[in-house]
Amino acid sequence: MTEELARAFQLHQTGRLAEAEQAYRAMAAQSPERSDVQYLLGVLMVQAGRPIEAEPHLARTLSLSPGHADAAYNLGVARQALGNWRGAVSAYRLAMRLGADYPDVRLNLGAALQELGQFAEGELAYMEALALKPGDPGILGNLAVLLKATGRFEESLAAYGVAIAAAPARVDLLLGRAACLKELGRLEDALAGLDAALGLEPASAEAHNNRGVVLNDLGRPSEAKAAFEEALDIKPVYAEARANLANVLLGLGRLEDALKAYDQALELKPELINARFNRGFAQLLMGDYERGWQGWENRFTLKDMQGFHLDGPVWDGQTPLNGPLLIQAEQGFGDTIHFLRYVPLLTKLGVECLIRCQDSLVSLVSRSFAGQARVISQDETAPPYAAWVAVASLGHRLGTRLETIPTGIPYLIADPALEAAWAERLGEQGPKIGLVWRGNPGFKGERHRAPGLAPLAGLVRANPKLRWLSLQRDPFRQELFELGLGEFIEDLGDGTDPLTGQDFDRTAALIKTLDLVVTSDTAMAHLAGALGAEVWVMLSSSPDWRWGRGGETTPWYPRLRLFRQSRPGAWEDVAQSLAVAIAARFPDSPPP
Repeated sequence: MTEELARAFQLHQTGRLAEAEQAYRAMAAQSPERSDVQYLLGVLMVQAGRPIEAEPHLARTLSLSPGHADAAYNLGVARQALGNWRGAVSAYRLAMRLGADYPDVRLNLGAALQELGQFAEGELAYMEALALKPGDPGILGNLAVLLKATGRFEESLAAYGVAIAAAPARVDLLLGRAACLKELGRLEDALAGLDAALGLEPASAEAHNNRGVVLNDLGRPSEAKAAFEEALDIKPVYAEARANLANVLLGLGRLEDALKAYDQALELKPELINARFNRGFAQLLMGDYERGWQGWENRFTLKDMQGFHLDGPVWDGQTPLNGPLLIQAEQGFGDTIHFLRYVPLLTKLGVECLIRCQDSLVSLVSRSFAGQARVISQDETAPPYAAWVAVASLGHRLGTRLETIPTGIPYLIADPALEAAWAERLGEQGPKIGLVWRGNPGFKGERHRAPGLAPLAGLVRANPKLRWLSLQRDPFRQELFELGLGEFIEDLGDGTDPLTGQDFDRTAALIKTLDLVVTSDTAMAHLAGALGAEVWVMLSSSPDWRWGRGGETTPWYPRLRLFRQSRPGAWEDVAQSLAVAIAARFPDSPPP
């Protein structure tokens, strides 16, 4: 190193970057072939947060000194800062080939590979980094993030545990561990972890925001609202916290305030797809279908729906078709049943319909739309079609408004032979009421959407003259016996029962023999409604959009009656309202 370069390097080391830069540039102008000057100038640019200027100097260093491992490493750092993940990976791998054996090369390589979605290779890089630096909390933290991103939550939790043991004051690790606990459903533990993070860093807007999310999942919306507001007090431009506040306001029924908060969040960060989708949900709930459908279409960009796409053009609802329209099931059974109401309308418009739905719906749907549509299982390869549409997009494609909801009920037709078999099995004694108290356990909001059987126990016991029949599917059938209600509610068996079976065709036939169905917001509500059966639906205080923001009726199903919570968690109030309605509907039953 020349004396002149040594003086510049001394300025660099003591943080006098502007003076060092000036000196480096003077030397580079005088001797452009000096790789040592090009290298130090590139490193300085990286340290100064100017990666776009660093890259050409580091690349020039490598062209002058092809074996310069540190230049390759720093080139990777510059490219990583620019979001050029592939370029960063290439540079880090070059650095390793040139002999760079320090942990940070592999740590950064793992991070870049993770950004590219190359998780297996990223994990390997992290493990190699840990072999060089065992127990390092930074490497363990990155590994934990990768494991969480790939759904390996228990392994991620273990990695966070080791990292936190080594660095208990690192708030980012505590936040990551709490996020992992949330994914595992350990909400109270997640909340405790977030409280610990806030104990170390009370002004962490991220911790307050994450705490609000967990509190909301725990059914404590007022506390969640306060947590989001605290996050926004600390960081007013925190778009995610603003969107989460909107979610809480939506759940509290403050729809106008929720819409305002969604708008504010999207103004701050237009790419917040969840906020755009949830705003559409709120608009649908308010009956503003024109705008709501557009927002709801953003569901295909959500994490759970990414990758939902078929070959061929997506039908826009207007373009004439030279062949069948493939109507593709997309989410739960309830959505499929709900939106298949559009098939008769499409047929009247001259559209040739090809329905691909869940296997357990094929038999029922085939009969119901015989002569109107061909029906195949979603496990089958579709025959040639002109265009396709997701079933739950039909409302949007056909421009449905509240006043134009298709009202052709029933549009599902039960099997007469199965109906007769159920009638024979159940006999004449009645009145018969089918009961469902829980839905899909995999649905994120199920713990707030369904009452369980316990709040309904008093209602059932108070009406022994009524025949209560369980339509509940596993894994929640056992609640019937755990609560000692086996003598009051008839269990019709599990899926191995030849008449009960596993498909909706058999359940539809059963429903047609009943006087009433009482259910939580599940596919059973849609099935009964589409069959034209009388059905009462127990709703949480934050219902699905199709049930509207208030009232006992819905234009979607004329014989469906809604029983709403007065406040979050108030299922006892719903049970009391049901008791009054049961007494009126079946006068021989005792009063509540």
